[in-house]
Amino acid sequence: MRSSPHESEQQPLTALWWNPALNAPAIYNAKLHETLIAINGSWQTFVGQRLNEDLQLFQQIAAAKSLEQVWSTYATFWRKAAEDYARECAAIAKLASECMVTSVSVAEDAVQARPAMMPLSKAA
Repeated sequence: MRSSPHESEQQPLTALWWNPALNAPAIYNAKLHETLIAINGSWQTFVGQRLNEDLQLFQQIAAAKSLEQVWSTYATFWRKAAEDYARECAAIAKLASECMVTSVSVAEDAVQARPAMMPLSKAA
């Protein structure tokens, strides 16, 4: 069945309106994917480093000669662990906030995108 001339003129106009709506999620998903890869890499590195320090704690406690050395070792361990976790949480929060800023920017661009309007034909 042949389409009328009116239908063929409407299809490109519809496609122009959908392009920003379809491109914005693709851009956002790409940025989200990059962010999740960065967060995952940062977390894996952090856990590896902390695991080494956790295992060293047992060696340090076993080598302690007095109760004061044991308490000092524990205090130093927990202070460093708290600092390390705080630093890692801040790094992950920074990556996540950068992703959110980008997503808001992508959404604003999509809302403000205006497709080129094709001239409408006059009714016969």
